[in-house]
Amino acid sequence: MTIDQLQKIAELYPQKKYRPVQVFILYNPKTELLLVKSPKQPTIWAFPQGGMKAKETFPENLIRELKEELNLDFQDLSLIHYAFHEGKVDFGPARQGERGFSHGKYYFFTLARYAGKETLKPNLAEINALQWFSYTQIITLLSTLKTEKSNLVRQALDQIKSRLSF
Repeated sequence: MTIDQLQKIAELYPQKKYRPVQVFILYNPKTELLLVKSPKQPTIWAFPQGGMKAKETFPENLIRELKEELNLDFQDLSLIHYAFHEGKVDFGPARQGERGFSHGKYYFFTLARYAGKETLKPNLAEINALQWFSYTQIITLLSTLKTEKSNLVRQALDQIKSRLSF
């Protein structure tokens, strides 16, 4: 985590414009990527993600959110690259003011290798489905997201494409 990123998070909370959210791009030994569906949006596949609390670091957020949503232990992760990509997405008018933030979400993308021996066990209040997908399948699924968010996710995937040899 860089000083600039710490400052960015510190600025986001008092401004109450963009909610800081960490997106977790998890890959397995087969280089498949984990997507989940939430009860709030049961038709949309997305990377696991979690809102960051004020003064919470990327590692603290990763540990808390992945334990809460997937019952995943930190020791099952390796090769973690925190906040390798970031960007904001504006809410539509219907969602403005959601959770006290007026404009939208500010996403920080984190990449990590999952090597756990146990099957992931989603918290059904948070995640109602999970599945490992190939890079090609994920590119196809991006069409279900709003354009602004789809473009941001695609940019993050472009950054990791050569690293993971898709």
